[in-house]
Amino acid sequence: SRSGFYTAKMFNKAGIKVTAVETFSGAVENKNGLNISLLKSHLRQKKKISEFESGTQISHEAFFSSDVNIFIPAALENQINIDSVKMIKARLIIEAANGATTPDADTILNKNGIDLIPGMLGNSAVLISSYFEWLQNKRSEFWSREECEKKLMIKIEDAYDRINENAVRYSCPMRTAAFITALKRLQIIYNDRGIFP
Repeated sequence: SRSGFYTAKMFNKAGIKVTAVETFSGAVENKNGLNISLLKSHLRQKKKISEFESGTQISHEAFFSSDVNIFIPAALENQINIDSVKMIKARLIIEAANGATTPDADTILNKNGIDLIPGMLGNSAVLISSYFEWLQNKRSEFWSREECEKKLMIKIEDAYDRINENAVRYSCPMRTAAFITALKRLQIIYNDRGIFP
């Protein structure tokens, strides 16, 4: 997916190794790290991911059970379900796809102490960037890439801090804290503006 590619590219840029990638046609891994730009170029040539020379083909099960610190479901909903959740060894999951985790799997992740950044935060950069684009068009402005990234980081860090604060305050998972945070913001807006007819 597009969000998966940009996340992996950003990780590569930051010096974080991306060791496994899965698409609809298969999965590959390289314990020393995959070159995401080369992989994207390979896939743009309509080649199968299994033919990527800088990686070794692995099964869907091996992909899910990869020994990694961070696992990012970025393409389909319900990827982490009652069956696949048992394979996950990661310590942190960042949802970059809408509805990536089923409620049953979410419960198991919580019981197993695996931290999860919910999609409403993990996938929010796309929506925030769209808002920035709309705002620039409305104001007839043009922001540099650096300015956009800086503004984006401020928004995401602020959202993370507010959600994390509620997770600690209410001793709840990040997904629940994200809902609490959103509902509190709506309450403030309704109190300030009144409920719209």
